[in-house]
Amino acid sequence: MSTGLRPDAFEPDVGPVEHEADINCEFIGTCDRDAVYRVAVGGLGRDEAYCPFHLACWRFLHPEKAQRYDDLTVVENLSDYLPERAHTSLEDLPPWLSRRGRQVSRIGLDHHGHAHYYGRDDENRLIILVLDEQLELVDQENEEKPTLARYPSNIRCGHALEHWLNQINSLIGWIQVDPHVTDQRPERDAQ
Repeated sequence: MSTGLRPDAFEPDVGPVEHEADINCEFIGTCDRDAVYRVAVGGLGRDEAYCPFHLACWRFLHPEKAQRYDDLTVVENLSDYLPERAHTSLEDLPPWLSRRGRQVSRIGLDHHGHAHYYGRDDENRLIILVLDEQLELVDQENEEKPTLARYPSNIRCGHALEHWLNQINSLIGWIQVDPHVTDQRPERDAQ
């Protein structure tokens, strides 16, 4: 009795994405970057295509599988498709940085691989910085979201941070948020 299925129907498609395929990254969340590499995920025959950053995240979460891909001679080396540098967890980011003589503290890491930090400017306003993998300000010309936010000095830090956390969560999503930031969020009124 024939099932009509090809013998390889349950094999995931693993390896580089064809350049002419024009496929967006399929990582959980909202990523509109071009996919470069397919990896096996979940059940039989399932695969997903990831951009370089999310491929680095997948490699971080699945080091044994990634090593097997690198060891296969049939598949092009997965490492060749990773970004030169990528932050994939809070541990990759310093808890604070010094910018223009002021200390800024880590907020978290978003699904575009950008680090978010906050501090105060010369006028004591809360500022939020969005930094790239080199920990430099993200190029505002090429980004849809603001890379530097300023909140008036009369807005409490916790309220402004909560607004920023919610805004990034709805637009991009967080990979990880620093626990010290969530501790500063304003408490809700008990109803």
